[in-house]
Formats: sequence, structure tokens, C-alpha cells
Amino acid sequence: LQTKADEVTSVLARPYSGTPSVGNPFDVALWLSYNAGSYSHRPELPQYIPCAVTSEYTSTNPTDVKCDGQLVLYPIQSDDNYPTVGDDVYCVGFHPSTGWGDLTETPVNSASHVINGSEDLMFADQLKGSYVDNFTDQTFKHLTTWVKMNLSATSMKAAEIWGEVTDLEIVSPDSEVIIGFSEAVGTPSTVSYSGEPAGFDLALMNNKLSITNKTFGQAFCAPPVKVVKNAAGKYEYSEESGGKLGYIVRVKTINLPEKEVFVELKKEDMTEISNAQYAIGKLFVMTLHFNDVAVVEGVCTLRQWDDQISDIYLK
Repeated sequence: LQTKADEVTSVLARPYSGTPSVGNPFDVALWLSYNAGSYSHRPELPQYIPCAVTSEYTSTNPTDVKCDGQLVLYPIQSDDNYPTVGDDVYCVGFHPSTGWGDLTETPVNSASHVINGSEDLMFADQLKGSYVDNFTDQTFKHLTTWVKMNLSATSMKAAEIWGEVTDLEIVSPDSEVIIGFSEAVGTPSTVSYSGEPAGFDLALMNNKLSITNKTFGQAFCAPPVKVVKNAAGKYEYSEESGGKLGYIVRVKTINLPEKEVFVELKKEDMTEISNAQYAIGKLFVMTLHFNDVAVVEGVCTLRQWDDQISDIYLK
């Protein structure tokens, strides 16, 4: 489960922060259907359910609802071939509004998105409403783990030995999130992760080590997987028993060759995390300490997601 060099992607994490407003819109994709857990889109009838639309929340209500790039009415209309006003309509929501797969006339019961390190992926689970009840009572939950990378030197001498940082990569254990919709209203959708590990080359905010902790980069990753050392002494993600939950980090400086570091994730009280689900929707600040004998050590601290609740609640 190691990454390959050609799988490394340059990333600049863009977390959504604050509350939706005119100056801070929250863009979403909404899929609507008459059947719970089953969604499709008919391009020849863009204003009628079933369909996929995009929208922006600038407060508690969506504005500029679009389907195939065209402005449509909200709530969506009914047509002669489908149920009418008063019948149940089902809705799921996604952020950002793009990248969740192209719906066709063939119904689907799942959605997926590539985990690219830059986008703050969120999902609002299935709601039941009608033409009378707008779908604005939604809670968008984060689907990834936000990782900030701090670096520091243990002394000025250590900073000189290492030199400037030229590369900083965090390895996400999976590269895709998959959401399976439930056919039973009130039963949560399933969320799973798959794909090969993906290396995220962080866009460096700083490049000079100092004795002061500085943030060098950040990324959104799949939740952690247990890490073990293989026979060659290299770290790798493993689905077998053993190991501890965390992330593999690679760092390179001007004066010394690349170093690979394992950083274990910890809870607020610094105890071990035994369930990867615990890390979803949380911010972990991982700090690498560079000492004067060419050794890098990593520690981790759990923080609030931008000092706010981690979910976006719209009603």
C-alpha cells in the first residue's frame, strides 16, 4: 500500500470556514428523486425531478439554483409523468458542487469523489420533503481529516545542519471517498474509502526552519490507516493487525536526503486512537522536530476545526 512517485499531487488545502453569507457562499450539489436511495438526471427535462442541481447558500436559503448551467425554479417543478405536489421527494447534498460523478438516466445508489488533498469534501445525508417543504434543513458533515504540518528545529545549529525545506509530502492512505445511499429514510448512508495511497506535495507556506513552530502546509486526507514497517524498514499502510493509526510523511531539505517519518494520531488527552472513524471531520496539527543529529521526530495534537463546530448546519 505504498505510494508511487507518479501519484504525488501538489495541493493547497482550502477549508470552508465560517457561516454562509453573501461574502462567503457555500456551494453545493443537490440530487433530487422520488425514490429513496436512488438518483438520476434527465437532461431533456432539466427543471423536473429526478435531477441534479447546483446552488449556493448565502444565508439560510439557497440562491441561484442551476441545472446544466441554466437557472431553474426552486422548488423544482413536477411534470405529467411523475408525482405531483404533496408527494415525497428525497434529496442528498454535496460540497463542493462539482466532482461527484455525472448522473445519467440510469438510477444510481452511490456517489464518489476523488480525495485530492485540496478540497474540503462534505456530505448532507438523505432528507425527505415535498414541493411545499424546501430542502434547506441540511447538515453537511466533513468526509476527510484535515492535517496541518508544523515544522521546527530543536536549535539554531539544527536549522543550519538541515537547511531550507524543499519538499514536504503527506501520504493519504486512500484516494477516493464512496457514499452509499440508504433506501430506508432515517437510516444513515454508508461512507467508505478506497483506491491506492496518494502522496500530497504540500504547497510550502514557509521554507526556512527555525526554533519557532511554523505551519509549512496542510491537506485533506482520507482517515488514517494503521502503519507498519515492512521488511525493508520502510513505513507502509497495512490492513493487517498491528501498527498504529497515523500518517506517513516525507520531507526533504537542501542539505540532507529525504526522510520518512510516521506520525501517530492522538486524542485530546494524548491517548491512542483505535478507530479511524474518530479522525473524520477533525483537525490534527502534526509537528516535525528536526534535531542536530539529523533525526526527525513527529508528534500530533488534536485541534478544533477552525475553532468552530465541524458541521455546516443549514435550516
